[in-house]
Amino acid sequence: MRRYLALLLLLALAGSGWGASQAPDAAQIEALRQTIESSTLEEKDRKQALEWLGQALQWLQQAQATEAKQRRLQETVRQAPRRLREIGTLLERPERLARSWPPLRLERPLEQLEVQLAEEEAARNKTTTALQTKEQELAQLVEFAAQGSKRIAALEQQLAEVARELENLPENPADPLQRARRLSLEARRHWLEAQLALLRLQQSHLDLLTKLTRAERDLLRLEAAEHRSRSERLRQAVALAREHKVLSASSTTELALRTAAPEVQPLYEENLELWQELEHLLAEGKHLKHRIDALQNRLTALQRDFERIRQAVELTGTDEAIAAMLSQRLRSLPNLDSFRREGAIRRTRLKQAVVRRFEIEEALRQLEDIDALIEASLAQLPPDLPPGRRAILRLQLREALENRREALQTLQQEYTRYLSSLSKLDALEHQFYEQVQAYRRFLQRQLLWIPYRRLRFDRETLLGPLKYALEPSLIQDRLRQLAVLARRDPGPPAALSLALLVLLFLQRRAARDLTALGQATRSIRSDRFSNTLRALIDTLILAAPLPLLLFGAGLWLRRHSLTEPELTPLAAGLLLAGRPAAAFGILRQLCRPEGLAQRHLRWLQVTRESLWFHLRWFLPWAVLCAFTVGITGSPSLTPASLGLGRLSFALFMLTSTVLIWKLWHRHSPILNQLEASRPSWVVRYHGLWFYPALAVPLELAAAALAGYYYAAFYLAEKAFRTLWFFLALMLVKDLLLRWLYVTERHLRYQEILRRREELRRQRAEEAAATELPPVEEPEVDFGRLSEQTRRLFRIGFFIAGVAGLWWIWQDAIPALNLLKEITLPITTRRLVGGVPKEVPLTLADVTSGILLGILTMLAARNLPGLLEFAVLRHLPLSQGGRYAWSALTQYLITAVGIYLICGALGIQWSEIQWLVAAMSVGLGFGLQEVVANFVSGLILLFERPIRVGDVVTIGDTTGTVSRIRIRATTILNWDRQELVIPNKNFITGEFINWTLTDTINRIVIQIGVAYGCNVEKAMAIVRETARAHPEVLDDPAPLITFESFGDNSLLIILRAYLGTLDNRLSTITDLHRQIYQRLNEAGIEIAFPQRDVHLDSKGPLEVVVRRDQRTSSS
Repeated sequence: MRRYLALLLLLALAGSGWGASQAPDAAQIEALRQTIESSTLEEKDRKQALEWLGQALQWLQQAQATEAKQRRLQETVRQAPRRLREIGTLLERPERLARSWPPLRLERPLEQLEVQLAEEEAARNKTTTALQTKEQELAQLVEFAAQGSKRIAALEQQLAEVARELENLPENPADPLQRARRLSLEARRHWLEAQLALLRLQQSHLDLLTKLTRAERDLLRLEAAEHRSRSERLRQAVALAREHKVLSASSTTELALRTAAPEVQPLYEENLELWQELEHLLAEGKHLKHRIDALQNRLTALQRDFERIRQAVELTGTDEAIAAMLSQRLRSLPNLDSFRREGAIRRTRLKQAVVRRFEIEEALRQLEDIDALIEASLAQLPPDLPPGRRAILRLQLREALENRREALQTLQQEYTRYLSSLSKLDALEHQFYEQVQAYRRFLQRQLLWIPYRRLRFDRETLLGPLKYALEPSLIQDRLRQLAVLARRDPGPPAALSLALLVLLFLQRRAARDLTALGQATRSIRSDRFSNTLRALIDTLILAAPLPLLLFGAGLWLRRHSLTEPELTPLAAGLLLAGRPAAAFGILRQLCRPEGLAQRHLRWLQVTRESLWFHLRWFLPWAVLCAFTVGITGSPSLTPASLGLGRLSFALFMLTSTVLIWKLWHRHSPILNQLEASRPSWVVRYHGLWFYPALAVPLELAAAALAGYYYAAFYLAEKAFRTLWFFLALMLVKDLLLRWLYVTERHLRYQEILRRREELRRQRAEEAAATELPPVEEPEVDFGRLSEQTRRLFRIGFFIAGVAGLWWIWQDAIPALNLLKEITLPITTRRLVGGVPKEVPLTLADVTSGILLGILTMLAARNLPGLLEFAVLRHLPLSQGGRYAWSALTQYLITAVGIYLICGALGIQWSEIQWLVAAMSVGLGFGLQEVVANFVSGLILLFERPIRVGDVVTIGDTTGTVSRIRIRATTILNWDRQELVIPNKNFITGEFINWTLTDTINRIVIQIGVAYGCNVEKAMAIVRETARAHPEVLDDPAPLITFESFGDNSLLIILRAYLGTLDNRLSTITDLHRQIYQRLNEAGIEIAFPQRDVHLDSKGPLEVVVRRDQRTSSS
């Protein structure tokens, strides 16, 4: 009794030790708030005072909540001894817990069993939630044991600071601003005192609370296990009841099938198929339930382990013991490839189940009126059927249809459960996948800078794993195990062997084809980009056998790693060795003599020869080291085996350093060739990049030997991934430039052929020499390729390089992930877990939007040029058609870019449609002409009443359409003046398009001959001259008319038609000149202008003749 009184006294002292200071109440705060709102304070001071009062009210509420938590904790401590005795009794004799629950009635009908199962599942979920909460409380107590003193010291320091600030605050009751500040500080002090009292109470009874929480946790685990057992028993009972019901109905249907009339037997056969489908569905549902339970247990265990590891890292920091534990956990994480494969299969089954459920619902809808179906079936029988027979058939039809309806209803219920189980399993697997990924990321971040054991250069460390790996008995066991596995699963090994045989058979042919395709690039007539693609395929065939063997065998073994865990190291080693085998093998085959790099990509000869020579010895060494590193990384192996892997990694890094030195040192053949031929930044800044590149593998090797093996391996993997990414990017760039080279080369060759054909036709007309000039094969310089296309390639490769670096290094450089953590004071609505939520916009979102905007702008400016160069010129389109497609592509790229930018910034259509509507109304009134021209521009591009290159007349202006923009169209007249016309004028006004559907145009030439000439002969000369001209069309034929008797001449008019407007003026000039010449030769006079002057002769005329004085003097 005295102990309890002492305990209560201690609790009272703990609860009142920091309660000496008087705390404000809500009434004081509210009264002061009203006083401040009605005062004459300045707006700035009033706002500050109200903010302090709001803080005071918030501190006060938090202090009250803390005091309530303290009272509950005091009651928990008071009841703890009794509660511990009760829990200890239950834990010692768990059968008492089972007897205290209501017994299960497994003999009840199916419907009642299902109700019992639902109630038990709800109780189980409630207990599981309580268990998770209790485990979190226990983890918090363990964390408080390590950090509680620091938290109490921090609170005491904050409390002292608040006390000093209160002492320094002057006493002035008449100043509402100071009163508000004092209330805020007093409320905060009250909250800090309550927090401190709670923590001290928790610290003083930490052992008791930890013991009680652990006991409650154990009791909840016992209850959860009992609930799990009861749920499993009920689930089995329900499954047995359902199976019994289905089997009974299936037997009844089968019996009815034997005794039914022949007319009814097809219905019973279909019913039997439905009941058999139901049996299969029940089996599938039972299998899904087992998988759900197993996966739930794995997920729970993984979450608990994750929480324990996180807590251990936070409490103990980082040392070698923690590093060993984290490394073991990382290597033992499950492989997620099976989840991806099974997820795809399950989604297919889910779709099939949904379709089947719809079919069942449709079949049930057809069975709503059974009487009508019976009458319809009886109507198909012969009319002379006896009434007794008809009555028997009616009864059997009713029984069959009711049996079918029962089967369909049961199927509908089971498919509903089946779909629910599939969805639950899919959600669980997704949750498990995310949990494994989060666990892996956590372990990787922790292991990145934690030192592991230093490598000991002793005999056991270096030779022990080799002796173990080369043990004859172990090798025999593994070979025997592989043979058994191959007999059990012969498909993949057989397919792999067949593929290797095919590749080995094709290699000799690929080598010959590669040489032939290289020779084909020498001639423009045989040079094709398709030859380059074929050469690339041949190169891959030559490099494929070894990587295919390693990857194929590794994937096959990893698929059986769950049933054969001894083969997991071998699978890991084969898969890791396949990477350098593929990468270095492809690079070496690219550089083979007469290969792709030499004949097609035009790499420097010294670069090809150096890589071909040095990769011959580096490739097998890299494969061997990678295999050793991979095979020693299994969690089942000893630390000594891991030491062998670290040594192999270090040796591989040292060998990489040797390779870099041999290839790129200052006097290497590659550097000498670059310096002699084309000095670039590689030569000028050799010291800036060479020595860091040389130091990186050396530092990684030293880090691995010093204990930072995981960090070294992780960074080396990132470095090599970066290297191969840029090599692949360079290969793609060279292939695209090769395509541009071939395309431009053929275009120029075709232009030369066209010019030669024109020259041949001209010489034939002039009866010149018949020998044709030789055609020279042009060598195209890359600098003369399409500048727009090359600029687009440069931009594309730059963006791809930046994106690749971001993708490779984003989880290794914290600064890159920092963009995702910096939030802006802007929220956007996004789907989180399938539910729309308001989330803050991050700096990464804004950065993505800016980069997408830049990319959209660059693509809109340059991609249409590539489209025209690569695609449109091969289509039967005119220049105007190609321009229209390029413009539409530019608008489409802009629209897609705006959509992507809005998606990156979280802007949805539902949020901005009102703004778009308002802007539309505003633009409709304020910018009516601009909008009209914009819409008219779109109509011009789609309807195409005018095209680039068309000759149009609008108003008094005639010219060629040079550009069609979104607002206006530019016309270049014959004086080389550019007239900018709004697009609206072409839609709402009238204009003439001389070349819309037909480029034929008419010229009119007037000829005036003198009176007295032979008009028929003149008309014949004009007709012959027009028909002889090559630009004048024969259909429609030239028309010559004698139009009128003029004042000065007889007027003859020639109306001739030309095929195009290109040579209109020169043709008119030629016709004028030739007609004038022919008429002169025929003696037909071109009339001169005449004027008769009549003088008045009624009076005398005075005539005076004067001579020039200068003439007379001379």
